[in-house]
Amino acid sequence: MSKNPLATGLLVAAILGTSQHASAQTTEHDATKIKRLEATIEQLTLQLAKTVEERNRLRDALSREFVHQYGEGRNALGCDIVAAQDFARNHAYREGIALGLWLEENGKGQDCTRNQLESFTETFDIRPDDVARKILEDEISTR
Repeated sequence: MSKNPLATGLLVAAILGTSQHASAQTTEHDATKIKRLEATIEQLTLQLAKTVEERNRLRDALSREFVHQYGEGRNALGCDIVAAQDFARNHAYREGIALGLWLEENGKGQDCTRNQLESFTETFDIRPDDVARKILEDEISTR
């Protein structure tokens, strides 16, 4: 360091000024980064909303097609295999257990045709001792 107090003071002021400038740049950089992240979150939220809307539209179209194909007496909503698969995926149970729970919560397949019930047995991994097996066998035998 210099023995001149003025030079030392100027040097210290320059160092502090540089430090404050760097700090201001960092804060400005962080603020810009936060704004970009918020914009990204907003964009992803909008994309998710559009995707959910499209999924619901497709599910409704599929349900209408089932009603058209199998008639009004057999409503596809109770036989929504996609909903059953979603239910199974979102629960920590084996597929056969999850399907049994879903069937019990959705009228045991009473709105399903024989073909729709049989498609459950082909779509899901159902063990012989699963409740779903018994429900499906009972319902298929009555069709």
